[in-house]
Amino acid sequence: MAIQDDTTDPTSAGTTRQATLARVWADVLGVNRVGLDDDFFVLGGDSIMAIRAIVEAETRGVSVNLADLFERPTIRQLAPDADEAPHAVETPRSTQPVTQDLVSPDDAAKLPPTVERAYPATHLQQGLIFEAMLHDESLYHDVISRRITLPFDEGAMRRALEALSDRHEALRTSINVTDYSMALQLVGRSAVPPLRTTEARGRDAAEFLRADVAYASEPFELEHAPLLRVAVTVLSEHSFQLTYGFHHAIMDGWSENVFITELMSRYAAFRLGTRPAPADPLPDMVRFIERECEAVESPASREYWLARAADVPAVAEPTARSTDRHRLSVPIPPDMRERITAFGADTRVPTKSILLAAHLAARHAQYGGALPVTGLVSNGRLEEAGGDRMIGLFLNILPLAVPVVGDTVQFVRQVLQAERDAFWHRRFPYAEMTRLSGRPLVDTTFNYVHFRMERQLRSSGWLQGGSLEIYDKISFPLVVDAVQDPDSDELRLDFSADTAVWAPDQLRTIAALHSEMLERICRRQSSEPIPDAR
Repeated sequence: MAIQDDTTDPTSAGTTRQATLARVWADVLGVNRVGLDDDFFVLGGDSIMAIRAIVEAETRGVSVNLADLFERPTIRQLAPDADEAPHAVETPRSTQPVTQDLVSPDDAAKLPPTVERAYPATHLQQGLIFEAMLHDESLYHDVISRRITLPFDEGAMRRALEALSDRHEALRTSINVTDYSMALQLVGRSAVPPLRTTEARGRDAAEFLRADVAYASEPFELEHAPLLRVAVTVLSEHSFQLTYGFHHAIMDGWSENVFITELMSRYAAFRLGTRPAPADPLPDMVRFIERECEAVESPASREYWLARAADVPAVAEPTARSTDRHRLSVPIPPDMRERITAFGADTRVPTKSILLAAHLAARHAQYGGALPVTGLVSNGRLEEAGGDRMIGLFLNILPLAVPVVGDTVQFVRQVLQAERDAFWHRRFPYAEMTRLSGRPLVDTTFNYVHFRMERQLRSSGWLQGGSLEIYDKISFPLVVDAVQDPDSDELRLDFSADTAVWAPDQLRTIAALHSEMLERICRRQSSEPIPDAR
């Protein structure tokens, strides 16, 4: 792999430091060449891949900060200085003990002997639990069901679940919000997820699968780990349905991909009587809690979000709420995907930011030209070796309000800059923002989803295509997910709306506005303004 520069021979361009970064980026992103002015995110990178690139660069002697990578996403911007040979560094040690002073001595003294360790619940965990207690205990209880094309071995599955529980603290964690001076996460010494099995070979499996979903959907007692349960219905000698329910407070979407990938790799090994491949060590979860505490105490982050909150118009509280959802999925046609890619290459704007700009423009048009606001779902995983393999809840909601001014290219770049500005303060909890401002700041969220780890599972042949079923309940009135298929260029927009707030025809109108704004942006006519209203 050679670093590429438009003005010089690609085999001789760049300093040693730049060439090292180019090799790292090429390896992480799976591309053949990386130019000095190629944007990491336009090439297909995201926050998870950025963590991998930073860790790998560190092992090769080049230090890069994650926030710097978001602010200066080309090699020329990141490493503009004179040549600097990579220095030898130790691989980041993720298993060093962490000095734990986040739990008071009085609380520590009250911990039962079954608890291995404890640390504070995050603001987002507390928020999810509060919303469920206030509205419906089924909120933020996710159920996933997948068709697995392997013979079922109950002993191997139990061993795989036990191995995963030993590796990931989140799978042994309960959350207590009443018995201590603060809400605490309590990590049990042992808490293997329960497994229920059903035999349905030669019978109509539909009734059994409905029973599995009902079992996985049963409410959890948050004070008792694990907050995960598993059901299997054996369909034939060569396939079974794997259904599992978990509380969102212990597992976000990327973590679910980690869970199913590691579970099935261990299951496959145990079923064949072999030992799973050794797993790399994971960072300590306490470090994530410490980063959030530091953000809450940061004057710069507090002032930044107070200023952003002052710009955000008031959010109208719905007069009625429901946990039922209208859902609509809109595939983005191939020709539009090509135009998004071309627009991104021309303007050096990542696909995620183009889709976010279309979302904000749609909200601008929907509300008659008002300042568009959304809650951007942000990842706050640790920038350490293994940070991308942790199971837990590492998300935050970042309110973004971007005035729709100028032409389409200017607007899209303003959206990208707003993302970059917010990224420096991404760990400041949304719950703390709302507390400081005295009101909710968003009623809609936007999330760009690209679970590349799913590719590993699909390539194994174990996962039957089209068999994934997801059942979830969330509290935001409107949720928009831009979903990138991990195996192809396929892209779609998924809309989920509270049935008490939005009618089906209104959701269809919202979806149509998103398609229209995406079409306008990707016409590549920079002089064309975003419309004020439909």
